[in-house]
Amino acid sequence: MDKLEVPVFYDDEPDFMEHDYLQDVEYEYEYEDVEKETLFELYQYCLRPTIYDTVLYLLPLFISTIIFRLCAYSQHISHKTFHILSILIGICNIYRYVAECLYTLLILCTISYVTLHIPKRYCKYVVNFLCHLSYGIKYGA
Repeated sequence: MDKLEVPVFYDDEPDFMEHDYLQDVEYEYEYEDVEKETLFELYQYCLRPTIYDTVLYLLPLFISTIIFRLCAYSQHISHKTFHILSILIGICNIYRYVAECLYTLLILCTISYVTLHIPKRYCKYVVNFLCHLSYGIKYGA
């Protein structure tokens, strides 16, 4: 015959039965039980820390955006320098906000660069044919 599943009881379960956690279902939240907060306390303990943390979180992103925008509109920066600055600013932003994805992104970018650059340089016609088949565009010309 099949064994019936028996509920598992842990050793510390009777300890929790003594406490009335969530046992008083009929209790309703009374506003009189809560202390009144003043507008200054709301500003001091809620609004000010939220705004402060938001500004600290977004400030590096705004600074990097302004630097990148100035580089984009500058006439004195070559295309290679512009692309290197773009890569460095992007890597810094990714490292700051989603550091756990940085190494995966760098590995995937390296693999993509190798798989697109090497065939483009040495097998140009094969890459053009494959890109034309897959995307309908002419690649590398």
